[in-house]
Amino acid sequence: MEDLFSLSMAQYTLILGMISQTDFKNLSKLNTLTCAFEWKGGTVERLQRIGNDLISRNDCFRLVPVYRFPWHWRQYIRSFQPEKFEVVPFYTEEEYESWLQNEKDRGIRLLKDQLYSIKVLRRASGDLTLWIQMHHFLTDGYSMKLLAKEIRMLNRCYEENLPVPATSSGSYREFVEKEKEYRRSKAFKEDQTYWREKLRMRRDFSFPGGKRSMKIDCDSKSILLRGDLYEGLTSLQKELQVSMPSLLESMAALLIYRIQGNTTFTFGTLNYGRMDGRSRQTMGCMMNSPPLLIAVNPEETFESFAKRNYEENLEMLRHIRFSTLDVTPLSYGLCLSHGLNFNFNWILFSYMDYEAVFQESYPKGRMFWSNTNVSQLYAAIFDMPKNREICFELRYQKKRFQEEDIKNLLVSYRYLIRDVLDHSGFLLKEFLEEKEGTSYDLGDAEKKSTVQ
Repeated sequence: MEDLFSLSMAQYTLILGMISQTDFKNLSKLNTLTCAFEWKGGTVERLQRIGNDLISRNDCFRLVPVYRFPWHWRQYIRSFQPEKFEVVPFYTEEEYESWLQNEKDRGIRLLKDQLYSIKVLRRASGDLTLWIQMHHFLTDGYSMKLLAKEIRMLNRCYEENLPVPATSSGSYREFVEKEKEYRRSKAFKEDQTYWREKLRMRRDFSFPGGKRSMKIDCDSKSILLRGDLYEGLTSLQKELQVSMPSLLESMAALLIYRIQGNTTFTFGTLNYGRMDGRSRQTMGCMMNSPPLLIAVNPEETFESFAKRNYEENLEMLRHIRFSTLDVTPLSYGLCLSHGLNFNFNWILFSYMDYEAVFQESYPKGRMFWSNTNVSQLYAAIFDMPKNREICFELRYQKKRFQEEDIKNLLVSYRYLIRDVLDHSGFLLKEFLEEKEGTSYDLGDAEKKSTVQ
């Protein structure tokens, strides 16, 4: 008989979001995550071994959700059984790339299917790829960052005939138990008080129309902030003593204020990392989406505005563990109901460059997002100082946004950055003035983003 235990709150949050927009009997993909690690040469036997080791060493791969009417969710960890993964041959590079793009959108039904799929791909050159797709129910337990680290460790051990170290990952069940301990702690009550005050209803929020869609035909455009822009941003960041994400967030907030004139609105944010010590390193990175409530005072200088947002960001992060448990569902609702952002949609800011995680060492990897997303417009700040450039990307729903509008938005954002760098001491209301005769070449925004 299976040893059943509770779901984590992150898993409950995921299911709440899914059933709000999908067929309950066929709960399928929600940001299904796919990665492809590519070897130069390599052997099928080694990739088969690595795939099986990933499953045996990390029990979150083997999580199985169980549902009982009316709202009783449990899960168990199935025992490990070695698998022989399918080997898929490709005869042209075009066939290989087309397959990757199509398979990223394959549905995984939460209650009916195995929640991961692993295949070995043999490319036309004879080189190999380890292809791994995971339902988001699993990636809340085992992050893509930790996955990349583990694959490279195993590959190095097998290549150099080294002993494979014992796994440092704790059981996912232990992580759920730590959540319960936190709920009984003094820190929980303090964090709860903070978020209740933070999320209190305000009369100055406006209510946009429209409905969120979980099934979105997405595209993306990006710009690289480099050269004088990069130098200016890094200099201003140091001068104001704020983080780069907070600085770029403040500039984006100023752009919203400039376009729509709203003085109160909401950003969604993404923050990564477990919040309880040991599992932070062993259970992967948990994605949380606490809201950042922006209040624009037109009589305030941009310098003061950026510093205030930075301090509010820090305070939010001090209480984010509670957000993991209880705030995330509220933040979706808050941003959806009160998010006065571009075209009445909320922006989700990401502070981590997934692609860098996949490219930093051998074997190189790529990550593919399915065409499902809880947000209509997703803004990612990829902060990569080592490359002396910062990538700012907008991922958007094609049915709601025109490509030309997204390009113009990116150009406007880059123009506003230049304006702020030249006049960071100006009052916010002074940035409402339109500047005529100024345009900037979109440049790298025309290049298709690696996030699909």
